Amino acid sequence: MARHRLLFSVLAAAAITALPARACGPFFPEVVFTYDLHPDMPLTGFAAGNIGILQPGYARSYLVVAYRYLSGAPLNHAEKQAALALWSKRLGVQANADGDDTTGMAAWHKARSTIASDGTPPTIGSEKPLEGQDYYQTYLNCPSNAFTVAAHTLKDRARRFGASSPQVRDWTAGQDAVFANCDDGPQAPKAAAAQSDPLAHADRAYQQAAAHFYAGDFDAALSGFHAIAADTASPWRTIAPYLAARSLVRKATLEAGQGAFDAAAMAKAQAQIDQILADPTATAYRPDVLRLRAFVRFRTEPDERRAELARLLSHADESGDMRDRLDDYTLLIDKFLAGAEPGAMPASQIVLPEDAREDLTRWVLTFQADSKPSTERAIREWRAGRKLPWLVAAISHVEPSDPAAPELLGEAAKLPPQSPAYATVSWHAIRLLLGQGKTDEARARLDDLLARRADLPPGSVNELLHQRLPLARSFESFVRDLEQVPVGHVVDLDGMELPEDIDDPVMAAPTTPLPATIDLAAANLIDLSLPLAMRQRLIAATTLTTPLRTQLAESGWVRAILLKDDPQAQAFAEQAGALDPALQDVFAAYRTAPAADRPFAAVYVLLQTPGLSPQVDWGIGRSTPLRDIDDFRDNWWCGRAEDARPPEDQPQLAFLSEAEHQSANREAQVIAAVPTGPNYLAEQALVFAQAHPDDPRVPEALHLAVRATRFGCTDDATTNWSKKAFDYLHRHYPDSPWTAKTKYHY
Repeated sequence: MARHRLLFSVLAAAAITALPARACGPFFPEVVFTYDLHPDMPLTGFAAGNIGILQPGYARSYLVVAYRYLSGAPLNHAEKQAALALWSKRLGVQANADGDDTTGMAAWHKARSTIASDGTPPTIGSEKPLEGQDYYQTYLNCPSNAFTVAAHTLKDRARRFGASSPQVRDWTAGQDAVFANCDDGPQAPKAAAAQSDPLAHADRAYQQAAAHFYAGDFDAALSGFHAIAADTASPWRTIAPYLAARSLVRKATLEAGQGAFDAAAMAKAQAQIDQILADPTATAYRPDVLRLRAFVRFRTEPDERRAELARLLSHADESGDMRDRLDDYTLLIDKFLAGAEPGAMPASQIVLPEDAREDLTRWVLTFQADSKPSTERAIREWRAGRKLPWLVAAISHVEPSDPAAPELLGEAAKLPPQSPAYATVSWHAIRLLLGQGKTDEARARLDDLLARRADLPPGSVNELLHQRLPLARSFESFVRDLEQVPVGHVVDLDGMELPEDIDDPVMAAPTTPLPATIDLAAANLIDLSLPLAMRQRLIAATTLTTPLRTQLAESGWVRAILLKDDPQAQAFAEQAGALDPALQDVFAAYRTAPAADRPFAAVYVLLQTPGLSPQVDWGIGRSTPLRDIDDFRDNWWCGRAEDARPPEDQPQLAFLSEAEHQSANREAQVIAAVPTGPNYLAEQALVFAQAHPDDPRVPEALHLAVRATRFGCTDDATTNWSKKAFDYLHRHYPDSPWTAKTKYHY
């Protein structure tokens, strides 16, 4: 998204927002167990110092806040609110997060309605288009407080002259002309009548300059504000120098094109600002002038401003400017990284700032980088100052074999649980211990951390459960850690990982907790590391949710069929029928079939039931009923991807015997060798048709096999199997109604 950032004050306000392009759908919600791009929602916990296990993919504004807590400089109340306001703005969850609310406009309309006029008050918009050769954008031309000032002025003039007086009606007509430029224009108020009093002339001069400003005629606005500043009788002379500077800034930014600025105009703006700040009597709008100077320096002195902001953000501040400072600072880091949008640059390509003197910048970019230099810097900085942020960076980067790992593990062991770094440092200590083969020590650290789960963000708890599950020393502990409660359901249209189940993820938690489920790693452990016979015990574990137990039974039945294990297939069919009433008849038909017929009875069931699969589902899972064809091709399973981790490389569960581990490995290898569902079923249907040509189910089975090659998971061999089933059906059963329904192969 292209964006210019324009500071707003009494007259003008600011962000220019390009209309975003979105890819075509469909878009599906995904389960998130641990956020990668931001902390857990609501963000109030993170702002208050509960930073959990820090992720290097967090946007840098979150890492700045984390640095403060790691440095022993917690955010005060005002700073917490400022950080939350910035996150609201950036995540787009509060309409007024950038000052663009409707309160000022509502106040103006209310005040305007009290004035007698000759016509209907005009419709006003606050955004104005800005068109370029390769973009279309709008920018906030007339912010809320511009209308607030107008409403206040109108009330004052009505008290002086009367709401129905000619003076007030003339002022109102002039202001209508001013606001006509907010989204259209140009339109300027007529000159005040010669016999008007001095205040009316002063007001009209201000309105005319403001109209030029909103219309984009910045030279005329600049001339008007300079004249007002020289008029000692004007009530607007105090603010006029500031508005002259604003005119120069707008000229420098809006007339230069997307992402650029006019250096000469910006230099004049800087000179105007310096002149205002040098005037000891110019105090009324000094905070606005300082913010405008910051806006200018953002563009003219980016490195110096970044360094200054880093120093200001590293310590508590009562100025109330943290939101703008944090916003500018993180944008300046993007500028430092050659304009990369947050999160767009791969961690391996982040160039460490050798010339950055400020500790904060070095820490943020070192923590986010993924390279040998980043590891070396983190260790070097840690050893030089023994500062907690650098311990976090160093232990997050080192590998188990790194010579510095023992030193960092020793420091990690000294850290008290009350430390804001405790969760992050402990998690990486566990990672290092596991990599060094110290499983028992790692498990003990995990148990200690999870005993404090009430103090951790849910996403951090899930990260720990994910790490502990493969280390389970008993079947009972494996069951205990198997399911996790997701932190959100996300439809990630804009790459911001925003949950769809809450309206304001910055400030509010979901009203209804999400149901527990398993993640991909847990699903792989079940399918690849657990022998099929032990799945029966999982299904019997009533502490697990019914949807998971149902999936275990149904996928277990498919696996038993593929393994040609009839006794287990019978047991799974009984469990699946009891847990899933919708498929009770299907599994009953299989169970009651004669033993010799059961292999084809199973194929017949699979052909009729697109949603059955040998893989246990994870996350949200399939929402379409298993008997129905899913519109988005979640039908008849896929074979193992070529780049998937082979079964023999899966973790060996500690509570399994060697024989059970070998059994799980053999079973997984057999399943991995089974082709994609449509190919397998087409082959089985053809084999049965050739052996039992008179079986009345054969034409239907061949028809269903061709259908599976159309709507199921396919590969390069699928077309061949589709044609074989189609040709056999049409050649041997030309008069079957199933043949008439099978018009094409795929």
